[in-house]
Amino acid sequence: MTARRIYVLLGLSWIAIGLLGTHSYLQDYAQHRGFPPVQPVPGLRVGQIQWVHFFSAALRREADYMVYLPTGYNPERRYPVFYLLHGMPGRPEDFVTITGINVRLDNLISRRQIEPMILVFPDGRVKGSTLSDSEWANTPTGPYEDYVLEVVADVDARFPVIADRNARLIGGYSSGSLGALNIALQHPDLFASVQAWSGPFVESKTGPFAHASRAEIEAWSPLYYAAGLGTEIARYPMQAFLYGGRQDGWSWPLPQMAAALAHAGVSVQWAFYPGGHDWQLWEAHVSQMLVIASRYLSHPPPTLAARGGVADGIDPLKAIRGGWLRLVGGLLLALASAAAINLGFLLQSRGLRAAAPAGSGSWLTLRAAFRSRLWLVGQGVGWFGFAAQVIAVAIAPLSLVEAFAAGGLALSVPLAAAVLDRPIDRREAVAVLVIAAALASLPLGLAGANDHTRSATLVAAAIALSVLALPAGLLGSASVRAIAAGLLYGVADGAIKAISVHWSGAGAAALLSVWTGVAVLATFGGFLAFQAALKAGSAIAAISLMTALTTLVALALGLAVFGESLGRDPAVVVVHALALLVVLMSVPVLAAAHTELAEDRKQSDGTGRSGGQPSSGRGLPRADGSGECASNREQQRLEPRPRARAPAPEHLAEAEVAGQRIGSLRSEEEQDQGSQRANHGALRASYPRQRQTGDGARG
Repeated sequence: MTARRIYVLLGLSWIAIGLLGTHSYLQDYAQHRGFPPVQPVPGLRVGQIQWVHFFSAALRREADYMVYLPTGYNPERRYPVFYLLHGMPGRPEDFVTITGINVRLDNLISRRQIEPMILVFPDGRVKGSTLSDSEWANTPTGPYEDYVLEVVADVDARFPVIADRNARLIGGYSSGSLGALNIALQHPDLFASVQAWSGPFVESKTGPFAHASRAEIEAWSPLYYAAGLGTEIARYPMQAFLYGGRQDGWSWPLPQMAAALAHAGVSVQWAFYPGGHDWQLWEAHVSQMLVIASRYLSHPPPTLAARGGVADGIDPLKAIRGGWLRLVGGLLLALASAAAINLGFLLQSRGLRAAAPAGSGSWLTLRAAFRSRLWLVGQGVGWFGFAAQVIAVAIAPLSLVEAFAAGGLALSVPLAAAVLDRPIDRREAVAVLVIAAALASLPLGLAGANDHTRSATLVAAAIALSVLALPAGLLGSASVRAIAAGLLYGVADGAIKAISVHWSGAGAAALLSVWTGVAVLATFGGFLAFQAALKAGSAIAAISLMTALTTLVALALGLAVFGESLGRDPAVVVVHALALLVVLMSVPVLAAAHTELAEDRKQSDGTGRSGGQPSSGRGLPRADGSGECASNREQQRLEPRPRARAPAPEHLAEAEVAGQRIGSLRSEEEQDQGSQRANHGALRASYPRQRQTGDGARG
C-alpha cells in the first residue's frame, strides 16, 4: 500500500469520525436542546421512571403514560400527583430529557424545599407521532380529554396516591397548558389546582379544529367561557398560576385570561417573563413551577368567602419594584466593577513603572512587580472588579451591563485622580457628567433581568465572532487588534451570561457546561489581543475601540440571544440608543485621561499648575521626539532652582567617581577643541587665494 493510499484512508477515516461526531451532537441537541444536564445533589439516590400500559376505552386501543416516582419513594406512603401535558409537537419524555424535571424534583426534595410528589406524563400523541396534534380535546382525531381522565383513574388504582382533588394538580406548556386549563375548568371535581405555561387560551381553526364551528371553538377556549363558571368554582374552589413570555405572540391574552378566572372566583396568580414561546423560557422556570406546585398541593385553595370576596393575584407594584431594584442594583454593581478594574490596571501600571527600570527583562519585571505594594494592591482591586462584573452580568441585562462597564471610566478617572493627587481638567469633568447623565437614563422604562438563552443563536454568534477576531488579533494592526479584543470580550460576557441563566436550574453544574470553556478562552484571547494593541499603537485608540466593540457585541447578544429589550415604548428605545451613543463618544476623552494617569504625565496651563490644556495636545509627544510640550519646558526655565544640600556621607564616594569622570571628559573636550582650532587656521590661510581666483574668473 502506497503512502498516498494510506493518507487517503486516514483522511476518509477522519471525515467519517467527524460525521459520526456531528450526528451524535445534533441528535443530542435535538433531544436536550443544548441545555446542560441537571446534576443531582451528591449522595442523592434519584427516583425512577416507569412506563405504564393500559387499555383505553376512550381511544379503543392500548395506551400508555409515563410516571416518575421521586427519591425516597415508599409504597406505604400516600403522595400528591402533578399531571403534566406536553405541547404539540412533543412527547412525554421531553419534560425529562430537556428540562431534567425529575432531577430537579429530587434535588428540591432533598433540600427540603418542597414535599415529595409523583409526576405523571400522559401521552397525547396521535398514533405515537411526535408531530401530531390532539390539543388534548375530544375531536374527530380522538377523545384525548377522556383519555386523560382515564389516566387519572388508572393512577389512583395503581399507585399510592392521595385520591382527592386537593392533592391533584394539572399543568402543561403551549397547547398542553390549553388542555390543562380546559380539563381543570371542565372537571373541577378532579383538580383543585392548575398551571399554564405559555398558553394560547383560545383555540384556532387548525389541526383537529380545522373544520370546527365557532360554537365548538368557543367551547374549547377557556378565555371565552371561564368567567361564567362562578357557580362551579364556588362549589369547588380552585387556584391557578399562569405565565408567558413577553416576546411570545401566543401569550398576549394572559392578563385577560387571569381576569376571567378571577371573575369566576379562582385564586389566580400570573406573570410575564422575558422570553418567547420556546424551551428557553420553560426550562428556566421548571424549578419555580415545582415549588409553586408543592405549595398548591400542600395548601388547598381558599374559598371566595375566606378571601373576603377578592381574587388573589401577584401584586404588580411589588413585582415591578422588586425587578427594578434588582436591575438598578446590578447596573450599579457593573459600574463599580468597571471602575475597580480600570483603577486596578492603573495602579498596576504605576507600581510597575516605579519598581522595574525601563528595559528590564520579563523575569526581573515580574520579581519587581511582586515586591511592589502598589502593583499588588492593583491586582487585588482588579480581581475584585472582575468578580463583581460576573455577578452584575448574572443579575442584570447583558446589554446594559456593558454600557455601564464602558461608563466605568467616568468613575475610575476621578477616583484615580484623587488617589494620585492629580486634579482633572474641565474637559474630563464634562465627560464624567455627560456619561453619568446618560447612564442614569438607561434603567428607565426597562424590566428586570432576563432569564433564558437561545443556545443555538449564541453558538452561531460565538463561532462567527471568534472566526472574525482570531486572525485579526494575530495579524492585524493595532486598531484591528483592539477591535478583535472587543469581539472576544463580548463573546466571553455572553458565555458568562449563559452560565448565570442556567445556574438557577442546574446549580453549580452550570459551570461544567461548554460555556465555561468559551468564557475562559475568549477572555484569554481578548487579553492577548488587547495587550498587543496597546503595545503596537495608541493606548487611547485601543481602549476606545475595545470598549466600543465589547459594548456593541454585548448589546447584540442581549437582544438576540437573551431576549433583552431597550424598552417597550419606541420613545424609550430611542432615548436608550442615544444614551449608549453618548457613553461611547465620551470614552476617548476619559481613556486619554486614564492613559495619562497610568504614565504619570501632568499637564500645565502655563501658570505652574497641573491640569491645563497644552496647545500641542494632551499627553501627545512633539514632532521633534522630545516628548515634552513647549509650555512644560518654559515652565521648567521659569521655576527657581532648588537649594543645594550637603551630600550625605554614603554618597561621597559616588561624587568622587563622578568628579573624576567629568575631569576626563573635560580633557578630551580640550583636545578636540585644539584640533578644531588648528584646522580652522589652515583654512583661513588658504581662503584669500581662493577668493582672488574666483574674482578673476568673474572678471
